[in-house]
Amino acid sequence: EKDDYNHWRKKLLGRIAVCFGGRIAEEIVFGDMSAGAQNDIEQATNLAKVMVCELGMSQKVGPIKYTTDDQNPFLGREFHMASDLSQKTLELVNEEVRRIITEQYDAATRLLVEHRASLDRLAEALLKHETISGEEVGAVLRGDTIEDYRAAQDRLRIAAAADTARRSADTPPPLPTAAPQPQKPDVGLSGA
Repeated sequence: EKDDYNHWRKKLLGRIAVCFGGRIAEEIVFGDMSAGAQNDIEQATNLAKVMVCELGMSQKVGPIKYTTDDQNPFLGREFHMASDLSQKTLELVNEEVRRIITEQYDAATRLLVEHRASLDRLAEALLKHETISGEEVGAVLRGDTIEDYRAAQDRLRIAAAADTARRSADTPPPLPTAAPQPQKPDVGLSGA
């Protein structure tokens, strides 16, 4: 995925929504927000700008490039708007960026409110374990505990190792082969 330059619109919108997950979770759980989402807000804003100004993913603005910098903003380059844009066009671009961000913020809020129990389970798991893998997140969302998931993974590894050992024990040793005969360099040259 790191080399995925062919970004689909829905994927980019999803990435914007994900950027707001932590901030929205703070609002839902604590009724307040911290400054911790600063980088996430910046990423979401840049993604929305790229969609509107670079990729033509806004019907109102159209498939026109509105930036002057040829470097890819996905790679952390600075984002420069063309200097010849009218005030009306700039306002339209800003409206579209705001619309995209607002829609994704609202979508992320609906998801987190709807799945509040899952949010709480994940928060508890993170408080207990500090870091968890993607597979462990999936296990928690299915209702398992991290301990149960890790124990199941250990059982699978042990079973796989035992199966490998059993297979190698069941495989008969290779048959001995006849030792190679020394070659006589003159045989066959004289017809003897």
